Amino acid sequence: MRLALVGWGGDSGVGRELIDAYRHLPVQALFIMENRHKPTRKDLLPAGVPACLASAGDLEGQMERFLDEHKPDTVLTWELPGSWNFPGIWARRGISWKNVVHWDWFAGQHMNVWRMADLVAPNRICAQELREKYSLPSTYLPVPVDTERLAWKERRRAELFISVYGFGGFHDRRSIPELVAAWKAMAKPPPLIIRAQVPPGELERTGRPNSIRVEVGNLPEPADLWETGDIAVQPSRYEGLGLSMLEAQARGVPVIAVNAPPMNEIACELLVGVERVETLSVMGKPLLSHVPSSDSIRKVVESLEGRDLAPLSRAARHRVETQFSWRVLLQPWLDFLSKR
Repeated sequence: MRLALVGWGGDSGVGRELIDAYRHLPVQALFIMENRHKPTRKDLLPAGVPACLASAGDLEGQMERFLDEHKPDTVLTWELPGSWNFPGIWARRGISWKNVVHWDWFAGQHMNVWRMADLVAPNRICAQELREKYSLPSTYLPVPVDTERLAWKERRRAELFISVYGFGGFHDRRSIPELVAAWKAMAKPPPLIIRAQVPPGELERTGRPNSIRVEVGNLPEPADLWETGDIAVQPSRYEGLGLSMLEAQARGVPVIAVNAPPMNEIACELLVGVERVETLSVMGKPLLSHVPSSDSIRKVVESLEGRDLAPLSRAARHRVETQFSWRVLLQPWLDFLSKR
């Protein structure tokens, strides 16, 4: 197998998936595209693997030259192929295309393109939606996280709460209004830090209580997001993958999540109730958004006061090691990528 990775090289989301993949898979070359919202982390790209940093304009021509030079027989992408013309180029050259579906970004109007791919469903709800809505087959295969770079650190008391916002998301995806409402409703709210790559615009609508602090900026590694903090507050209304939830648990940080798929498939101990379900239109398809109950968030947070977190911390790490680590998933991934 001569494997090429095609995607973006930012330090969150699909960029992090690509960066982790080249560290563990037998990659021959990388084709990295620009994303003005998530700049490429050139310092995280490998020195020993050829990387084409594509420029804006004539992506198809750049792809043709990349294929001529590196001659891959397999291409792996995440969410989107980068250009809707790429899959046709790969098909004409007999290149096997594998794509990891993030259900929130799945573009249902491009069925002629998706039928060219071997699709990976990283969670069960994604596999179900692909099958029931589009009659598309997929392989259920979680996206691994790097447990070696995400060292476990036992958490003992719920004193500091952390929420990773990143670049946020559409339609109040990170549930900032419900977090603010929950914290405002507490008589003695614990400190909550929101770590974001861009300022959360939702706080302009809701106001920010003194117990909530916002830290804006990029950190060198995902592990640094969870070096401090005892509980992750990640009540996302929807997720394609839930990478931040996995990274928190790998570091031993228990996660407060919404009791709806795929969030409750990723973290299942500290679940908050759903107040209502909204149907969004994203990428030309309906997407369910599970709005958490702010009162349920408050109750779960208050229930953690004085509680011994060590069992939850160990369970979080164990879940990632046994279900979502490269140690257990590398061979299934190699088997999948080798399938023609």
